[in-house]
Amino acid sequence: MDITLFYFNNVVIFGVAALAVAATYLVSRNLSRISSLAMYIARIFSPLVLAITVFSVTRKGTDAKKDISDYINFALIVLALIIDSVVLSAIVFRLTSYGITPNRLAVLGINILVWANLIWIMYSYIKFLRNKTGPAVVQNAVTKYLPVYGLWAAFVTFAFPLIFAWQG
Repeated sequence: MDITLFYFNNVVIFGVAALAVAATYLVSRNLSRISSLAMYIARIFSPLVLAITVFSVTRKGTDAKKDISDYINFALIVLALIIDSVVLSAIVFRLTSYGITPNRLAVLGINILVWANLIWIMYSYIKFLRNKTGPAVVQNAVTKYLPVYGLWAAFVTFAFPLIFAWQG
C-alpha cells in the first residue's frame, strides 16, 4: 500500500475541509483576542509598508524615470495610510476609553507623525506620477521628515520620564 496516496485521500482532504470549520469556531470563541490581534498586525505592517516605500524611493536616482514600481509604491503608500488611519482610530479609542498612559501617548504621537509623513509622500508621488515634478520631490518628502522622527524619539526618551514622573 502506498502511504502517500492513503494519507492524501484520508487525512489531507478531510483536514483541509475541516480547517475552515475549525477556524470559524476558533474566531467566534476568541473574538476579543482577534480584534486586539488586528491592531497588533496593523502596528507591524504599517511601519513595514512605510519602510518598503522609503527604501524603494531612496534607491532611485534624482533623474530616474517613473516605472511600474512607482505605481506600486504609490499603492503601498495609500495602503499604509489606510492602515495607519485604522491604528490611529484604535489608539484614540483606547485613550478615551482607558485613559492616558505614556505608552499610549507615545504610540499616538508616532502614528500621527507617520500619518503626516505618508500624506506628504503621497502628494509628492501624485505630482511625480502626473509628470509635474521629478523623483527628487518624493525623495525630499522622505528624507526631510527623518529629523522629525528623531525629535519625537528624543522627546519621548527625555521628556516623557520627567512629565509622567512629575504627575505621579
